[in-house]
Amino acid sequence: MIVVLTLNTAVDRIMVIPGLKVGEVFRAEESRVFAGGKGLNVVRVVRELGSPVRVVGFLGGTPVGFIQSECERMGIETHWAPTAGETRTCVIAVDPHESQTVLNEPGPRILPAEIERLAGAIREATSPGDLLCISGSAPPGVPDYFYREVVAEQQSRGIRVLVDVSGLPLRLAWEARPWAVKPNLAEARAALGTDDDGSAMARRLSDRAEHALVTAGAEGGWYASDGQVTEYRSPSITVVNAVGSGDALAAGFLVGMNSGMTTDEAVRLGVACGAANALRLEPGVGSRDEVDRLATMAAGLTRPAS
Repeated sequence: MIVVLTLNTAVDRIMVIPGLKVGEVFRAEESRVFAGGKGLNVVRVVRELGSPVRVVGFLGGTPVGFIQSECERMGIETHWAPTAGETRTCVIAVDPHESQTVLNEPGPRILPAEIERLAGAIREATSPGDLLCISGSAPPGVPDYFYREVVAEQQSRGIRVLVDVSGLPLRLAWEARPWAVKPNLAEARAALGTDDDGSAMARRLSDRAEHALVTAGAEGGWYASDGQVTEYRSPSITVVNAVGSGDALAAGFLVGMNSGMTTDEAVRLGVACGAANALRLEPGVGSRDEVDRLATMAAGLTRPAS
């Protein structure tokens, strides 16, 4: 089973605003609302690829009903830890001719008792042999070392943990030797305090993780294991909204590894999912046929890195 830990779940609102500029008033051409945050972006793609998945995380306030109903609609098993504070709302402003602007609320302040409640929910939701994806930022009140503790405890129970977070929590979780890490290049550099290139960064991360994926958006990324690095390039596409593509990549890699693919096949599936996500306004990958076509394209764009 694939399990996703999302501490900072959100209600995400996408607004399409051509010609967006700071300091002016605009009217959106289109607006969509969905259950989001990095963790639920991962969960959504896992389900679209046909794999069962369960989500564990904090949830509180007015958004509870909406997010729970969205999860039920997608067939997602949920293990929520209730919070007194309200789950955040985030806004993604998409200029079709330029780029995307993301405005993230920090999330509710989490109380010590709520952290204990979540730790129990994680134990109940996972079993030996599962894959656990830790995805996204932690809301205020959660200590930086929390993810490290989750990695250590879960892997001692025979659960493989992939970490996709940033900052000091990434550094501390990586030191606990997770099964896999998947930061983008900027996150990896900030966490490890270096300006190494992507290949060197992936190689360094593989010192403490069996699988290290370092992404660089449309430029592709690097995969390393035991110090051996492979560079991959994303298929050439027309980007609609790239927000969530890193989450889609993580989902594809998890599904591939969970279904018995070789590591190379799983990485290519992840790359294809990242590209498929960028082709649409809302997070998701569309049909499996489209993902498989993009994975075939990605196969020809992979080479050993120096």
